[in-house]
Amino acid sequence: MIIFTTERCDGVCVARLEGRFEVSDEPRLLAEHLLTVAASLPLVLDLSDLDEVDTPEVVAMLGALGATPRHATSAIVHSDVDARRKLRALEHPIPVAPTMGHVLQGPFATALEAARARSDA
Repeated sequence: MIIFTTERCDGVCVARLEGRFEVSDEPRLLAEHLLTVAASLPLVLDLSDLDEVDTPEVVAMLGALGATPRHATSAIVHSDVDARRKLRALEHPIPVAPTMGHVLQGPFATALEAARARSDA
């Protein structure tokens, strides 16, 4: 079962997912729910506590999030280097970072500022 929590931090919505997708989980519905919770804020996914990152369910969720017409999902965070490699190998347009610090103050900060500006407009 996937458990997620969300919080607003520095003008973004951070969603932390943990656990494992099961047959009864609907990854596309989870993606829609995450986008609804984020509202107009950029969404950052922290997948560090997800049991497996290269499952068909994760691919489906990231595909749904990456296919949104707005700036919705700005980055994925995972602390494990092997998991980041697997995430980068999946087919989705979402950048992957090692920490929230990299997203909020590092190389992604400029892109997030642009996304925040769009959400304020």
